Amino acid sequence: MWNFLACLLLGFAGGDDPQKELAQMCQKVAKAESLRFTATTTTEMSGLERPGAGGGSSGSTPQTVEGQYIQGQPLHLKSDKLEAYRKDSALVFRQGDGQWSYFERTRRFSGPPPEGGSGGPPRGEGERERPPRGEGGAEDRPPRGEGGGPPEGGQRAQFGNRRSAMRVAFQLQSVATPGKLLSGMGAHAQNVRKSEQDGKLVFQGELTKAGVEALERQGGNRRSQGGPDFQRSGQFTISANAEGRIEKIEVITKMEGEFRGRSIKRTRHTVMDVRDVGQVEFEIPEEVAKLFESGADPGPEF
Repeated sequence: MWNFLACLLLGFAGGDDPQKELAQMCQKVAKAESLRFTATTTTEMSGLERPGAGGGSSGSTPQTVEGQYIQGQPLHLKSDKLEAYRKDSALVFRQGDGQWSYFERTRRFSGPPPEGGSGGPPRGEGERERPPRGEGGAEDRPPRGEGGGPPEGGQRAQFGNRRSAMRVAFQLQSVATPGKLLSGMGAHAQNVRKSEQDGKLVFQGELTKAGVEALERQGGNRRSQGGPDFQRSGQFTISANAEGRIEKIEVITKMEGEFRGRSIKRTRHTVMDVRDVGQVEFEIPEEVAKLFESGADPGPEF
C-alpha cells in the first residue's frame, strides 16, 4: 500500500496551510473503518492508429464502479457487468446471478465461463489473448492477436463473453479505494489552493510526474518502470463538507510522448464520490469466502 501521506502528516497541525489541512483530511479517509464510493473513469487516447488508417483521438465509454469498503474485509465492487469481491491480488467475481469464479493476476483463471460453456479454448487456441496490461482499462491498448482464434459457433460467443468478463475483472482488480487514491496523491501534491464554494471546502492543485506515476502503479500499470519516458502531469480537485469530510475526488492525468515514430497522448479523468463513512455493513457470501480460503485450483489458462 502506498503510504505517501506519512511524508506530509508528521508534525503537521493544519493551520492556514491548505496543503497541510488537505493532508489531515486525507488521513481521515485513509483511516476510515468503512465507506462507500462511486468511481467513474473516462480515457481519451490518440496516436495508436495504424499508419494510413486515418484516425484521431479515441475515447472510452465511461467506466463506473460502485464500491463498499470495510477494514479487514474483502472489498465489494460492482459494475454494470460484474459483481466482485477483492482481497489483495485475488478476485472472486460473477456475471449477474451466475456462478462465482476465482481470478488472480499471478495465477490462471479458475472456473467455468461466467455464462456457461466448456471452460474456454484449448491451449494454443487464443493462447496469446490475455487481459490487456493497461491501467485497469481495456481501452489503453488494442487486443493482441488471437493465435488461431476461438472455437466456432456457439462456443465463439461463450469465449467472447468469457474474454469480456475477464477484461472487466482485470479492471476491477485495479480500482483504487478512496484512501489508497488519496495516499497516492498526498506526497506529490503541489500548488494547493483552498476556496469555499456553495458551502463546501474545495482544494485544487497539481500532481508532480512522480505523483502521476504513483497513481498509475496503483492502477496496475507497471510500464512506468521501463520503456519510453513519457511526459506526465496531473491536476486534482477535492471537495469536503463544512466538517472537513471529503465527499468528492476528481483527478485528471495526462501522458504525452513519442513511441516508434508515433505521437502518443492520453488523458484520463476520474471522478470519485465518497459517502457513508463509518456506516457500511455487508456480509461476504459463503461461496465467495470458500473460494478465497481455498485459493481455487488453477483451471484452463485464459
